[in-house]
Amino acid sequence: MFNTLCNWSGALLRAWHKMMKPALPQKLYDFAAVNGKNQEAAAAVLLGWLLGTAAAAAGGIFSAVSNAFAGAFVFALAAWLLMFFHDHARGDGLIAARISGALAGESIPSGIIVPVFMMMVKFALLGGLFYSGSTLYCTLILAGGFAMETLLLADAGFSPPVFEASESAMRRFWTVTVLVLIFTFSGSKPAAALTILGFAVILKFAKERLNEQGLTADDIRFYGAMMIWVSIISGILTL
Repeated sequence: MFNTLCNWSGALLRAWHKMMKPALPQKLYDFAAVNGKNQEAAAAVLLGWLLGTAAAAAGGIFSAVSNAFAGAFVFALAAWLLMFFHDHARGDGLIAARISGALAGESIPSGIIVPVFMMMVKFALLGGLFYSGSTLYCTLILAGGFAMETLLLADAGFSPPVFEASESAMRRFWTVTVLVLIFTFSGSKPAAALTILGFAVILKFAKERLNEQGLTADDIRFYGAMMIWVSIISGILTL
């Protein structure tokens, strides 16, 4: 029991360091270095869900002490900041660059307008999801993006590997991912079903690119950010 607790604690610290970037204190870093390597991929998904739960809890507290609009605003702000600290908006920037490149003409500064517009839309949609009462579903959004990135990082062939990709590590990864989805199904079955479909479609395209020409770190950021957008839009479409 103690070893299991140490392994999962170390795995969560490893996942925090890789997915959220702030440096760990030396003692925690040393602890994570020797514990949780095999649980790390699963812990990344669990971390995403825990962060989403924390954001939803903050929104719930403000809803209780103030009103639903204040709660929705706090949740949207917390979730957006967590996403920003995860990749400093690199994923959304890559999506915006593709959208800007597809827009015709040079008279409109789409390279500036599109990222700002995406930021505003994401904030509004996150707030709308929470305001609609989809609190349980809101906890899934970060977890889905983290799961996509973790899975691709494990398969990308980087040396040294970013995440352990052994059979036992991947079994734990899928177990935690399925458990998070089951929990989310209790909150919004249609939205969760659409999210699963979106995950499968994005993963298919990512795997095809991996097999054809490999994946760069930017590619993985792009697919992870796409998964977050798919999760948000799935929730909005099923309100």
